[in-house]
Amino acid sequence: MMKWVRRALGMGQEIERQRLLFVTHRELPEDVFALVRITHFGTYGLTGVIEVKLVYGDEDVEDMIPQFTMIVAEALQDGADVSIATSVDPSLLGLDD
Repeated sequence: MMKWVRRALGMGQEIERQRLLFVTHRELPEDVFALVRITHFGTYGLTGVIEVKLVYGDEDVEDMIPQFTMIVAEALQDGADVSIATSVDPSLLGLDD
């Protein structure tokens, strides 16, 4: 998913940099699992921001974790910074200190 978005936005020339992962545990609307902001950088700085709102359908927390993990892992592998707001305990997501 992320690679085609990066190509569409012209983000092919990435520089090597330390990626940041920020997580905040906070109250969100009842139907929202997490808000994920993905920030891409290129040679000349910021090249794009994507925000993803993961919403519960018929799924429960355990069903949402694989989708959440895929989005976050792929963004970090692509060199993006990732900011997450979730009402789920971060330790359930593997994001505890």
